[in-house]
Amino acid sequence: MNGVGKYIRSGIFAVGGHEWRIRYYPSGSEEDFKDYASVFLGHVGEHIKVRVVYDFRLADPATGLSSSVFSSPMVYDSAHPSWGTNMFKKRSELEASYLKDDCLVIQCDVTVIKESQVGDRDCYQGSCAALRPVR
Repeated sequence: MNGVGKYIRSGIFAVGGHEWRIRYYPSGSEEDFKDYASVFLGHVGEHIKVRVVYDFRLADPATGLSSSVFSSPMVYDSAHPSWGTNMFKKRSELEASYLKDDCLVIQCDVTVIKESQVGDRDCYQGSCAALRPVR
């Protein structure tokens, strides 16, 4: 698959109670980025506000080890259901160092940051006492 704006998408995977999918643009997502591969992480399903830290990694075909290429904290919502980078890696560098038998391994570590579950009460052995600010 060649051509600017054309992508390969991953299967859907679940993290933190949400479903996600990766879109990989081998020839760049836009004409201005045609010398780069682009990668985006998209939230699948209902677009509610979700705080996430994601880390796109490339696996070295010789060692199998991966290294971080692009990492970012983001908030996904109905206005922004997908985040990523237009300049993931130079296409020439990918072809020279990361492609093996016409295959490329991209890993994506996703951490969903949930709101704190700590309330304004402290319960111990069934008795609750309201917490007061420290002065």
